Amino acid sequence: MIDEVNNGLSYFDTTFLRELPRLYASLEDRLAAADPALGAPELAAFVQVGSWIGGDRDGNPFVTAEVLERALAMQAAVALGYYLTELHTLGSQLSLGLGLVSAS
Repeated sequence: MIDEVNNGLSYFDTTFLRELPRLYASLEDRLAAADPALGAPELAAFVQVGSWIGGDRDGNPFVTAEVLERALAMQAAVALGYYLTELHTLGSQLSLGLGLVSAS
């Protein structure tokens, strides 16, 4: 059962976590270009990602409370890991201010 969870989660980094923000940004840019009076619109969330993997307790004897708990923890770890990697990438691109370090 956990192999099935791993397989499903392997797609998240290259699909939902990476591409949904790009989709929203692209749509917001197009709306702003189509009607400058809108300014910089911020779209409300209209796509929600859900998964039954590891939680389909409708008679599957292999899906236990422990499997569900582990599946949720794995999903949280994938999302957190993705955003931590993005944060570290951003941090590596920022320069340090003179208020934090002295000039050398």
